[in-house]
Amino acid sequence: MKIPLTILAISHRHGLDATAHPSREAAEAKLDEFCKEWWHELGGAHEMPDEREARRETYFGARPDEGADLYETEAFIESPLETLAREALDYERQAFEQDEPVSGADLVDWFCEWRTRLAETLAAG
Repeated sequence: MKIPLTILAISHRHGLDATAHPSREAAEAKLDEFCKEWWHELGGAHEMPDEREARRETYFGARPDEGADLYETEAFIESPLETLAREALDYERQAFEQDEPVSGADLVDWFCEWRTRLAETLAAG
């Protein structure tokens, strides 16, 4: 399953903060929080604008040693069912693919445990 992510990277005098957000809007809101939180560092030289973009431009314009970047990407995350399916395919893969013997008792033990996790996953929705 692919999910969109926006990475916010803020460089400041103490280092770099990088956070992941489910949307560009969420990342921009977090950046705005940063600007508001540290506005006092401007020493009263600038009045805080009402608009988010103007606030960002004013803050970082007054602090050239700091900056922020937004990167949009996608993360690939397996669903719980995909994970269980992959586990089933991977169990004793080499033996099955090379037509080698597989312990029936081990297979039944593994399957009982796997089946329980599958039932729990399906019940969770």
